[in-house]
Amino acid sequence: MFFKRLLITVICFGMVIGIISCKSSKGDFSDLQADPVDPEVREILVLGDAVDPVEIVSFAPTGTEIIVTANSEKNFAVFVNGTSGTAVNYQFSLDGVTLITATSDPFITMVGTDFSLGNHTLVITASNDKGIDAHTFNVKRNNPPVIALSSLGNSPVNCVTETFSLSVTATDADSEDIIFSFLLNGGPAPSYLSGVTAAAAATVTFDPVCTHMGTNSLTVRATDTNGEYVDYSELLTVYNPNEASIDSVSPVDNPVVILSTESQGFIISASGNPPLDYEWSVNPGGVVTSCNGLSTCSLTGGDLTPGSYVFTATVIDNIALTDSHDFNVVINDRPSVLFKSPSNATTLKMNCGVSKNFQVTIEDDNFVDPGQTFSIDWFVNGLPNNSLAKVNDLGVYPMTSSATFSPNCSSALIGDLEISVIISDGYEAQTITWDVSVNYFSETCNNLTERTACTLVGMLGLGSGLDVVADYDQIRMYPANILPHPGGGFFISDTFNHVVWFYNNSGVTKTVIGTIVPDGHLSVVAGVGGAGSLASSQNALDFYLNTPSGLAYHSVTGDLYVADYSNNRIVKFDSAGLGTIFAGGGASNVDGAARTTHKCNNPENLILDETAGRLFVSCYGNNVNNVDGSLKYFFTDTNTGYTALLYSLANTAGTTGLAGTARTRQLYSLAKHPSQDIIFAADLQACQIMAVSYGDTGSYYAGAVNLSADNMVLLTQNSACGNTLNRSYNDVAGAIRTYGLALKVNVGVVEGVFFSGFGSHNVGLLNLTGGNLFVGGNTIAAGKYDRVFGTSVADYGRGRPAYTSAMVNYPLGIDTKNGVLYIADRNNFKVTLMDYTVASGTPADLVGNIAPYGYDSELDKLANKRRLYYPEAMTYDLDNHALYFMDYSNYRIRKVDLTTGRVTTTIGRGSNAASNTNPEEALSEVNFQMMRDLTVIDSGNAILYTDSNTGITANLNCLIRAFNQSGSEQTYFNQTFLSERVFTVAGNYVEGCGTWAGQGYDGANAIMIRLRDPYGLAVMDDMSNFYVSSRNDNCIHRVTTNGIIDDVIGLCGAAGADVDGAFVDARINSAGDLDIDSNETYRDNGNFFLVDRSLATTSYIKYANFSADVVSIAGIDIAAGEIRKIFSTDGYVGGVTSFDDQICYTQGAGSTISANANNVMCFNRITGIQTLRVGKSSASTVKGKTQLYSEQEGVLAESTTLNRPWGITFDRDGNLYISEYGANVIRLIKKWW
Repeated sequence: MFFKRLLITVICFGMVIGIISCKSSKGDFSDLQADPVDPEVREILVLGDAVDPVEIVSFAPTGTEIIVTANSEKNFAVFVNGTSGTAVNYQFSLDGVTLITATSDPFITMVGTDFSLGNHTLVITASNDKGIDAHTFNVKRNNPPVIALSSLGNSPVNCVTETFSLSVTATDADSEDIIFSFLLNGGPAPSYLSGVTAAAAATVTFDPVCTHMGTNSLTVRATDTNGEYVDYSELLTVYNPNEASIDSVSPVDNPVVILSTESQGFIISASGNPPLDYEWSVNPGGVVTSCNGLSTCSLTGGDLTPGSYVFTATVIDNIALTDSHDFNVVINDRPSVLFKSPSNATTLKMNCGVSKNFQVTIEDDNFVDPGQTFSIDWFVNGLPNNSLAKVNDLGVYPMTSSATFSPNCSSALIGDLEISVIISDGYEAQTITWDVSVNYFSETCNNLTERTACTLVGMLGLGSGLDVVADYDQIRMYPANILPHPGGGFFISDTFNHVVWFYNNSGVTKTVIGTIVPDGHLSVVAGVGGAGSLASSQNALDFYLNTPSGLAYHSVTGDLYVADYSNNRIVKFDSAGLGTIFAGGGASNVDGAARTTHKCNNPENLILDETAGRLFVSCYGNNVNNVDGSLKYFFTDTNTGYTALLYSLANTAGTTGLAGTARTRQLYSLAKHPSQDIIFAADLQACQIMAVSYGDTGSYYAGAVNLSADNMVLLTQNSACGNTLNRSYNDVAGAIRTYGLALKVNVGVVEGVFFSGFGSHNVGLLNLTGGNLFVGGNTIAAGKYDRVFGTSVADYGRGRPAYTSAMVNYPLGIDTKNGVLYIADRNNFKVTLMDYTVASGTPADLVGNIAPYGYDSELDKLANKRRLYYPEAMTYDLDNHALYFMDYSNYRIRKVDLTTGRVTTTIGRGSNAASNTNPEEALSEVNFQMMRDLTVIDSGNAILYTDSNTGITANLNCLIRAFNQSGSEQTYFNQTFLSERVFTVAGNYVEGCGTWAGQGYDGANAIMIRLRDPYGLAVMDDMSNFYVSSRNDNCIHRVTTNGIIDDVIGLCGAAGADVDGAFVDARINSAGDLDIDSNETYRDNGNFFLVDRSLATTSYIKYANFSADVVSIAGIDIAAGEIRKIFSTDGYVGGVTSFDDQICYTQGAGSTISANANNVMCFNRITGIQTLRVGKSSASTVKGKTQLYSEQEGVLAESTTLNRPWGITFDRDGNLYISEYGANVIRLIKKWW
C-alpha cells in the first residue's frame, strides 16, 4: 500500500505540474481526461520498470473546428498515457511549419493574429524513446464583418430642430449573422440615438440636445456571432442656433498681407440671438472704434507701423454670448532705399571703357515678418544685361546690393541709358533709376567741375611717361636722331613735337637731365611740344626747341647737347635739367670766338669727344663759300669755337681748319671713331662720305686711301646723289644720299660705315676693309657699298634677311652700340634695330608705334585715343548737340557727338586737291585746299563752310560750299541740291581766286564770281543772308537768300587798315573768323563779331551792328550800320565766340608758341571785365606748351597750357570748346559763371 501511495503521489505531482502548465482559459482542467492506470503498473513505474510508448489520451480544446478571432487567445494542449514515463518531448507545427521542437511542455498558447484568415492545422506531437503520437487541431481564423458608409447627414447640426442620420451596410465573409449597435462619443446613448437594423444594414439617427454643442462622434458597430466587430464613426458639430457664432470670414488668407499703399477690407458673417453687435481690435494696438457695430472693417497700410498683428473680430448677441475670429495680419512695408551711390540727381556720364559701381542699402520693417521673400534685380533700359554684375546680401539687415556696370564700349551700350534696380519683398517693389550717358569721353571730361579743363578729343598730351608695353597704343613719336645712353637707354629727338625723348630699357629707374624715367617707360626730357625759341635759361621741360636734331651726351657730367636746328644753335641741358644756349646763334666764323657768337645755321649732327673736350657740329645751313664753317667744334671747358672744315661748292680733300685746304659742301651727318681722333662725315649736296682727322691717322680699303693727321679725305667718289648702290667707293657712277652715319665696329676696329638713305628707304654699308663683309644677309665686297637693311620700298617690315625682307619708311638718324644698329624709322614712327653680328640681321622694333598726328579711320574708339591733324575752326550744332570742326591737315570736316563721344567724318576724302565739281559732289569725294571756317545752318540740316586758297589765278578753291545732310532735297541761297551732296553757294572754281577791285561783282550771282581767300562765315538763322570775310581782299561780302552777292563792309581790294565807322567807310585788314551774336535780338538782325588782323600780331575783335539800335559791347557803343573795335588782343587770334554774357577768343593760333600768348581770353560783354583765362598769361615766359600727358586733366583753366589754340565755340550749357592746333586736341572748359 505504501508503494502505491508513493507512486500515486509522484504521478499526481506530475499531473499537477502538467495541469498548471496547461490550464485552460476557463481556469480549470476540465479539458483534460485522466488515464486510468493499474495500481501495479504505477508501482512498476515508480520502481523503475520499463515504460510504454507514448500515447495521447486527451487534448484541449475539443471539437472538430476551433474558431479564433483577431483578439482571442487559445491554449492548445495534449495529455499522454501515464506509462509513457517522464522523458516525453513535445513538438508544435502550424500548417506544416514547425513552431517549437523538443519541449517538455505539452501545451502552446496562441493568439488570433498568429493565424491568417481561413483554415489551418495545428499539430502537437508527443514522443519518448518508445514511440510517438500526434494530435491535429483544425483551426479557423474568423473573418470580421466589413462595414461601409451608405449615407451621411449634413453637419453642423443645430441642437434645437435638427437631427443627424448615419447609414451603413455590413457584410461577413463567413456568412455569420451581424448584430448592430450604436454609440455616441464612445458609449451607448439610447436617449439620443435610435436605430433601424436589417440583416446587412443599419441606420442610426442622432437627436442632439444643446448639451451636445461642439464636436461629437457617432459610431455604428457591426458584430458577428463570434463576437468580432468593426466600427464606423463620423465626427459632427452640434451648435446652438440661438448663440452668437461667426459663420464665415473674408479674407481667408493666413497671414493677410496689407500693402503699404493698400486698403484691405475684412468681413465676418455671424449668427446668434439678435440683435448682434460687433467689435474690432488690433493687437498690439487696441479697439478700432471706427469699426464698432459693423460687420466689416478696413485697414490701410499707413494706419499701422509695418509688422505682424492679430486683428480680432468679435460678435456679441442679445444675451451677451460672443464669438471671435482672429485674422493674422502683416502690415507690409515697401522696401525703401536708405542709401544709394552714386547720386541719381543728375545724369551720370561715364567712359565706355571703365566700370561703374552702383550700390543701394535697403530697409524694410517687415524684414523678419512671415511671407517676406526679398529679391533685388538690376536692369539696363528695363531689361537684364550681361554688362551688369550684381552682388546681393539679403541675409543681413539692412540689406545691400551692388552692381558693376561694364559697357566695354559695346556699340549697343553707347548713348543715354537707364540703369535701374528693383527691390521686391514679394508683395511690393521699389525702383531706383540712374540716367547714365555712356560715351567715349574720358572720366575727367565726364566729371568736370566749374572752370576746370580736360582734353575732350585727341590723344592726351605728348604721351610722356607711358609704359611702352602697357600703353603701347598711345606711344607716338616722330624720331629724327638716336643716341644710346652709356648706362642704358636711348635719347631720341622728335622734330614734330620739338622734344627730346628718353626711352629707358636699362632695367632700373634713371634720372635723366632732371626727369625721373622708370624702366620700360618713354618720357620727354626736353622741350615743350611745340616750336619756339627762348634766349634765357630754362628748365628742360619748359625750354623751347625748334626741330631738335643731333644729340650728344657727356657720360661724366650728365650733360645733354641738342642741335636746335631751326633756332640755329646748340643747347646744353645739365644733369639737373637746366637748359642754356651753348653755341651758335651768332654770325661769326672766327676761331676762338665765344661759342654763342658763332654762326652755325641749321646744326644737324653732334659728336662729343669727352677726352678732348670738343663738341663737333655739322652746321648744315652754313653755306657762304669759303667763309662759313661746315664743320665746327666748340670746347666744353672754354667758351670758344673753331672751324674744322670750310664750306665750298665742292668737296675737296686737304688739310683741316679755317686756314686749311679741305672744303666740303653742306655737311649733314657725323660719326666718330671709337678710339681715334677721326670723324666720319657726309654732305647732302655732293652726297659723299669723308673721313676727317683732328689728330690721328687712318688707312682704308687695304691702304688704297690713307688719312693723315689733321686732314680730310673722301671715302666715296660718287658724282651724284641717289640710290645707285653695289658700287665701289671710287666708282663715279655710284650714287648715295646720306642722312645718318654710324660705324660698324669689330673688336675696336672700324670695318665700315652705315649710312641711311632717307629718300631711298634703306640703310647701306660702306665696306672700308680689304675683305668681304656679310651684313643683313648681303655680302658687301671690299671697298663697296650696298644695302644691308630695307628693300628701298617705303613700307614697314621686319623680315630676314634684312636687306631683302625688312622695310623702312624714310630712315633718318642711325647709331650703333655693341653690335646693334639703331635706325630712326621716321615715317613708321619707330626706332628699329638690327643685330648686325647675326649674318642675316635680326630686325626688331626698339620703341614707338604711331604718329603723333594723322587720321585713324572711322571706327569707334575712345576719344582720347583719336588722332587729329591740326584742328582749326569749330561750330556747335544746337539741334543735334554736336561739335563740327575742321581737321585741317586731314582734309576733313569731322563731327563730335557730344552725347556719345563718337568722332566721325562728315565731309571729305582726306585729300588736298581742287574742288572743281559744281554744283554737286558726293561728300566722300570732296577735296579741300585750305579749310577756313564752318557753321551749321537750317537747324542742323546743312553745313556751310569756306574752302580757300591764297593764290591769285584761275582754277583754285575760293569757295563757300554747303553740305545737305537733311535727308531730302533742299534749296539754299537759290541753289537746289540732293541730300548727302556738297555744292557751291558762292565763288567759282574756274574763275579761281582774285580781287574784286574793278570787277563789278556787286549784285552778281554768287556762284559766277571769284573770291579772294574767303575765310569767316556768319549766317542768319532765317538764312535771309550770310556773310563771308575776304581775308586778302580786306572786306566782308553778303550773300542773300536768292544767291546775290555784294560787299557790305570795307572796300574790297583796298589796302588793309584799321578804320571803324559806317560799313561803307570802315577799313579792315586780313579779316578772319566771323561769329553771329548769340544774343537773340541781335542775332536776328545778323550782328556778328569779327576777327580783324587774324593770324597776325595785334589782332582785333570787332562788332558789326546791322540792327536799327545802338548796341553796347564792353562799354563801347556801336551805332546802327557801324563796325567798331571792342578788344585789342595779343595777336594771332584764330576764332571768336559768344554765349550769354560772355565773349571769348583764342590767341596764338598762327605763330610759334614762344612768341605770343597762347591762351583763350573771356570777358563780360557788358562790362568788358575779364572773366576767364585758359592757358598761361601773356606775361609768362613759357607762353604755350603741350601737357606731358594727363597732368592738366581736371585742373582749373588758368592752370593749363595751350599750344596754338585756334577754333572756339560754346555749347547749349555754356561749356567752352577750344581746338588746339599745335597739340592736335580739342579741349573742354566747364562753364565758369
